[in-house]
Amino acid sequence: MILKKERFEDAYQKLVDKAYKHGDRVPSFRSGYWDQEEGYKYKYYDDARKEMDIDSWQDRRNDLDYIVGRASQPFWIITSGEKSLQNLVSSKNYNKVLDHVFSGSEIIKREAVDALYGLYYGADEKESFERLAKLMKGIPDPISIISMYFFLKDKSDGDFRYIIARKVGTTERLGKLGLQTACLKKCTWDGYMEYIDLLHQIQNYLRAYHPDATLLDAQSFLWMLHMI
Repeated sequence: MILKKERFEDAYQKLVDKAYKHGDRVPSFRSGYWDQEEGYKYKYYDDARKEMDIDSWQDRRNDLDYIVGRASQPFWIITSGEKSLQNLVSSKNYNKVLDHVFSGSEIIKREAVDALYGLYYGADEKESFERLAKLMKGIPDPISIISMYFFLKDKSDGDFRYIIARKVGTTERLGKLGLQTACLKKCTWDGYMEYIDLLHQIQNYLRAYHPDATLLDAQSFLWMLHMI
């Protein structure tokens, strides 16, 4: 699906107007109103990566409780942090993961650890996604959990490779850009990749105005569309 430039330009100008009304002469993703609305995601990435301490997993490969404990840290940051963090993953999601996966049987915990370990140290990301998807059956919005772990994997050349995706609200926001898609309605690798592709299209248009715009900025742009 292709994002038409005129639809992007129309939405961009409306968000610029919003920023002007909040006193920003030059709208930016790094300061002012836009940063106030969405900038918390950068701090969340740094805090969650630090608390997960992914680099230590290799030395504790068979210590299920240790890796599960590290892997649960992003949820604690969400619950103890500022209110805006609740937009990332809903409480119904992470409570069920903590109760039924990370506190499940040894078999379930082993599968969770193997899937996450494969994500961070393996070569087949699609396989890791699908293994996590099987574990998340019964979770209200499983793609938000899985994409959170993909988002926290790493950056490529200083930019984000993946992004946190939530089913709720995404279709509506994409619709404001003339994109009629339900790519996140089901928790599938292909749907997630379609979403990433759409964000890359937004990012490419944004870079005409913000040369250093990241994939995360593209998602922030999409999510701010609720204001128009």
